[in-house]
Amino acid sequence: MKRIEWLCPIPDCSIEDLRKSNLASIRLRTAVSAQAAKASGCRIAFSDGQRRAPADLVIVGKIDFISDILRPKRWLEHLHITRQKKTPIVIDYTDNHLAVDNPAARFYKEALNLADTIVCSSQTLADHLADHTSCERIVIEDPIEVSIKAPFDRQNDSLTALWFGHASNLRYLIDYLRDEFRVDKSTRLILVTNAYPLPQELADQLNCPELDSVEVNVVPWSLDDMVAAAAISDVCLLPAGVDDPRKNGASSNRLLTALALGLPVAADLLPSYLPFRSYFLDLRSKELKCLLNDPTQYFKGVEKAQALIRSKYTKTRIASNWVAVLGA
Repeated sequence: MKRIEWLCPIPDCSIEDLRKSNLASIRLRTAVSAQAAKASGCRIAFSDGQRRAPADLVIVGKIDFISDILRPKRWLEHLHITRQKKTPIVIDYTDNHLAVDNPAARFYKEALNLADTIVCSSQTLADHLADHTSCERIVIEDPIEVSIKAPFDRQNDSLTALWFGHASNLRYLIDYLRDEFRVDKSTRLILVTNAYPLPQELADQLNCPELDSVEVNVVPWSLDDMVAAAAISDVCLLPAGVDDPRKNGASSNRLLTALALGLPVAADLLPSYLPFRSYFLDLRSKELKCLLNDPTQYFKGVEKAQALIRSKYTKTRIASNWVAVLGA
């Protein structure tokens, strides 16, 4: 029986704990891959860098260096011992940490040199690593974690747009709203984010004359609240850091989640979004006005996207990709 150890920043956790995490990389990657390995007959164990039980393979999940400042040092010590034992190491790399100098970047610079395989959530991320490592790089995308909802006309009195995402993505939304988003009718914008309550600095930036006709509602992020917000929204807007090397390697997950929830989407052209170009609008195009005036005319594109999501991006399908990588 193959023994697999996952490094995870949740001490004494279970797969169920991972599924409840606020970090998408833990819910959609660590939980999915661990469950896939377990279902394939592997013996799995989670560690915060302190376990010394024998393992045939060690997986490095996303590190949280804020909740425990000693974690990077502890994990690296564990990985060096793992390397000395010639146990294979797989690193799941989901953000371009090397783009800036911070504790996460310093951890990954050392950890990547100890890896046998690096799994990335997008091809762009894998390409970013070309100058830093020569080891094998494999792309496994994120699955969706919501039930697929058929698009329908919400019949709202005023247009309701949804944005959801981590606080680190708010700057791209706010820049877009202030500089480019112009509507000539009353509009509601629902923001579902972990930045709740919205920091005063960001709230002040949204309080500008250009957005006088936009009512902004901020909702604390949870999976259930995101789904509920989508159910009352007409469209989804996804500005992104296309020109920011820290963010342009993002996976396709936010786009596919919005489409799975039955929403026509206008998004920036992230590299990971381009394979789905037929199913969403360029956020910066003149066609955006058509979408905002009548979202229902884009329902057929949403339905086509959902057929693709069902065939390739469910947890079951993505789990099978992990099984192949883990040799489970």
